[in-house]
Amino acid sequence: MITLAAVSPLLFALAATAVFRRPAHLAAVLGVAVTAAVVVLVPHFGAAAGELGRAMAAAGLITLSAAVVIGPGLYLNQQLTERKVHTRLVQWTETLPLDAPRKSALIVVGLAPALESMTGFGVSLLVTVPLLMAVTDRPKALRQSLLSMNIMPWGTLGLATLVGAALAGRSTTDLALGTAVVSAAVFPLFGALSAALAAAPGRRWTAAVSGGLLGAVFSAFLVAFNWLGIVELAGVLAGLTAVVLGLLIFAGGRPVTLPPWEVVRPYAIVFALVALIRFAPLVGVPVERAAVAAGDVSFNPLSSPGLALMAAVLILGRSRFERPLLAAAGSRAWKPILALGGFTVMAQLMLAGGMVQAISEALPVETALGFVFLSVLVGMASGYLTGSGVGGNALMMPMQSGIGQDLGDPLLFSAIQNSAAGHTVFASMPIVLLVLAIAGGAERGEDTKLIRFSLLTAVPVYAALTLGALTLYGLVD
Repeated sequence: MITLAAVSPLLFALAATAVFRRPAHLAAVLGVAVTAAVVVLVPHFGAAAGELGRAMAAAGLITLSAAVVIGPGLYLNQQLTERKVHTRLVQWTETLPLDAPRKSALIVVGLAPALESMTGFGVSLLVTVPLLMAVTDRPKALRQSLLSMNIMPWGTLGLATLVGAALAGRSTTDLALGTAVVSAAVFPLFGALSAALAAAPGRRWTAAVSGGLLGAVFSAFLVAFNWLGIVELAGVLAGLTAVVLGLLIFAGGRPVTLPPWEVVRPYAIVFALVALIRFAPLVGVPVERAAVAAGDVSFNPLSSPGLALMAAVLILGRSRFERPLLAAAGSRAWKPILALGGFTVMAQLMLAGGMVQAISEALPVETALGFVFLSVLVGMASGYLTGSGVGGNALMMPMQSGIGQDLGDPLLFSAIQNSAAGHTVFASMPIVLLVLAIAGGAERGEDTKLIRFSLLTAVPVYAALTLGALTLYGLVD
């Protein structure tokens, strides 16, 4: 009964989304209510007022660190939409001299992750959905659009990894590099699948090899950039590198025009500002003095990518905020922020009340290697449940890192959680519905087919993540 009480908040939150199809922010509120009830009503899980206060302070700080990125990021998206940057990017990509399978792979494991890394929260779909629909027929394009949501641990300038590192008590660079290793096989898989979907029946294997190789290029550079410590921009740089190398190889010497400066400028501004923030401490700027701590969690607004996004918004808006854009960004921002805050409070309460410890003690595994296979499933479930890598980490990272600490390998399971949660977001209901909405609405039975496709694809994703996790286990053991 103790174990059942400990997992009950997770079960209620999962049922709310998977069975009753409630949005993530409502599931998070329900999970907090159930967690609070267990802490109050079950004596085994009582916590001192001081511990609860520290847990709430840590949850608030983590939510704040994410909110200062989410808000400006969504406002930037509204600016790009108003300036028709997305439309122009689609028009440029349509001119590329590539066949359908190679162009699909270039979009899914090159352009899409670069764009999603810069903005996040599905913004890249505004480009990739219409673009893929121009490359191939609608059913295939919708499936490829789901596969393009693959960079989530590095989406929104690495927000999920930053939050995950704070929750796990790990350095951001260590967690990012470990995550890149766990994720290494996912990108070749998605590149191969996207290319094969667009190919003629007799050429699918050849197309899959081309797409898989491009995905491997992306993975290799993603590992390299994270090894260099360029966490926030790793997805952007790996995506751009994959695009450039893909064009050089796939275009076969045919001329490729550069995208117009109006398209490049907003992203170049964000890129430059993030790089400036990263290099500021190296030239003696005392950014560490602005850090705020609560328990084991700290947040520094001067090193947050939210600062770069805010500065970019002001530069593009000529130092002014526009009310319609603020309203549009606010209407989209409050739900993910509420969901993140709710899941973070829920996880911190479970940790303070001893519920995470009870779950850890009830697990039928006693070694780090034995827990790897279950840890991947837990991470994937959290990403599917919340529809967000950030939300998945807020929910499950304290448990995964805590169990890892007990088993003597906290980095391994923190990286598994970060990777698995992020790479399962593509299968979640919010992303499926967003893809259909951008495509002009669901045709009859289309949502069911997409859900079936995403859940079937989750099987090889599990295998790819497990392979990456075992590789990391071998490296750190």
